[in-house]
Amino acid sequence: REGLDLVMITRDNGIRKKPGELALLKEHGARALFLTGKHDMTRWGKFSLLVRNWDHFERKFDREGPGPWPLSLTPSGFRDIVL
Repeated sequence: REGLDLVMITRDNGIRKKPGELALLKEHGARALFLTGKHDMTRWGKFSLLVRNWDHFERKFDREGPGPWPLSLTPSGFRDIVL
């Protein structure tokens, strides 16, 4: 919907292998942050990762504006996911 200014945050490690889901993100202009990585994180690990990177994420959120833009966050940092 217009004007909601929302971002989906999820732990879907295999998003790049799901063309149907990526197509829906693109079709609906979704902005999504995927917590990815080689090892599963605890709830506290995921929360800590978000908090440590929140300032950088907010700057990217403001800079990128409306979607679609899927973004991956790992302990090593952010990466764009190509639609």
